[in-house]
Amino acid sequence: MASLPPQFSEHLLQSIPEPLLVIDAENFAVVFANAEAESRYGPVTQDVTTCYRLTHQSPSPCDQTGEPCPLTRIRQTGQSVRLEHVHYDDNGSSRYFLVQAAPIRSETGDIQWILETHTDITDQKAEWVHRATHDPLTGLLNRGAQEALIEREIARQNRGGAPFSLALLDVDRFKTINDEHGHHFGDQVLQGLVRAWCGRLRASDTLGRWGGEELLVLLPETNLEGAQQAAEELRRISEELVFPEDVRVSISAGVAEHGANEDLLDVYWRVDEALYRAKRLGRNRIVGSDRTVESRK
Repeated sequence: MASLPPQFSEHLLQSIPEPLLVIDAENFAVVFANAEAESRYGPVTQDVTTCYRLTHQSPSPCDQTGEPCPLTRIRQTGQSVRLEHVHYDDNGSSRYFLVQAAPIRSETGDIQWILETHTDITDQKAEWVHRATHDPLTGLLNRGAQEALIEREIARQNRGGAPFSLALLDVDRFKTINDEHGHHFGDQVLQGLVRAWCGRLRASDTLGRWGGEELLVLLPETNLEGAQQAAEELRRISEELVFPEDVRVSISAGVAEHGANEDLLDVYWRVDEALYRAKRLGRNRIVGSDRTVESRK
């Protein structure tokens, strides 16, 4: 490792409780790595002399491998930067870091070094992703995340995969439950149904909260008949549940098997229409859709 520039205090840099690097702005060489950096990435050696080799196990600078490069950004703008980075260890494991980098200029005003600190945000990022994709009441995937799964399932089927089906479940007379017992009670009903259903669905099935009292089950490798049987099982389980104040509920469901050349809106339209028919026929029942997308168009 090269000598630390005279304007830096090694004692001060070592006191920073996060990985800190001083990098030569010309050749990416690590001039200094504090103890936290060496604990995280390993020591700077004759074989590991650049920042990208140290933090990414990469033979090339970040901007040549698809990652934003703080050093390149600073050389282009002359300004400090703050960005998210993925760093890898020798085993290929990744961690997310918030990299804050600032230019250090020589007496002539040229950018000679880059000072970087790395804040590990892996756990926070996982929490952010979870909040963005999950319903806070039930803990299930939210509609956006469920739609993304369905789109992937459609792509898989279009490549020759097995068919899949959707079941759209709705709690009968849920507004009455809320009006008579309060919204908190209604929340408890949804949570209780979700717990019971999750215990009966396959590991490959995905239950998500579609909106309000509607929940959607994605059933991979399942035809219409199999999906109707699964929905009927959930309907039966729901009838058997007893909530506080001796309240019982029922559910209605629409079921549809995804058809060739259908997009997400096509199959959703059919499963929603099937649910509507189940309600019109008296609730507490399962209705399957065997009609084609032409009925929507």
